[in-house]
Amino acid sequence: MNSLIGFPCSAIPRLETQAHSVLLMLLEGNKKTSELAIGLGGKNPRSGLQSLMNDTHNYWNIINVGIEGSNEAFYKIDPRHLSSNPELDKQARTERFLTLLKEQKDGNQGGANRLFESIEALQEAESLFSPQLKLPLKKKN
Repeated sequence: MNSLIGFPCSAIPRLETQAHSVLLMLLEGNKKTSELAIGLGGKNPRSGLQSLMNDTHNYWNIINVGIEGSNEAFYKIDPRHLSSNPELDKQARTERFLTLLKEQKDGNQGGANRLFESIEALQEAESLFSPQLKLPLKKKN
């Protein structure tokens, strides 16, 4: 399937963008990271994949499948997008949206925990080094 007919207009990237090129390649079938990079003239496909998978292009559910014994992965579009069934397409997009929110929550939780630890460390350091900061400077004559 290489047609963008039937997909929500908000899900289709503008022509001549990295996201559009990545989407067309994935609609042809599963692609390795290196195949996507070659199709993009050597550029990393990460930006295109990210914009397809977030609100920029209505949450395409692109599945990253690791290749055993390799540092490379391949990507495939969730088959529900390709089903020609608007309800299944919507289900895949909703699932991606929820996954993205969970990833954001998990990332922000780690940041919140680090912030609390940083505040405690700063307070401890200030109390430890505060007396030294209050020492008068000797004037040079």
